[in-house]
Amino acid sequence: QRLRNPKVEKAEILQKTVQFLRAQPRPEPPGTEELFLRRYRSGYRECLARAARFLQAIPAQPPCPAPGPAAVCPPPLATDTPGPPGRHGLPAPPGCPGYHGYGPGYHSFGPTPGPSLGPTH
Repeated sequence: QRLRNPKVEKAEILQKTVQFLRAQPRPEPPGTEELFLRRYRSGYRECLARAARFLQAIPAQPPCPAPGPAAVCPPPLATDTPGPPGRHGLPAPPGCPGYHGYGPGYHSFGPTPGPSLGPTH
């Protein structure tokens, strides 16, 4: 019955061939494992070097608190608020003389929103 249908016979031969080839051990070319290890170590060293450069670029001063919900819509300021106003018209956080709200190298461009501009929402 199988011999009468050449398509089935051909499909079975191909299927058996694929099974045979998959069962065969695949020899690795000489030096493949050593090359893999060298590339892995090189990539790992590069990653560590980049992380070290990134960490060295961060300023050593402790982080200042981020502005909370008041930064979106500042409340009216009282007349006795301490210190100069920060970037949202609120006093700058205590203990952060260099606080700009954006981090080192970033500055607010344009008008500084404050209570005199009315609601910002």
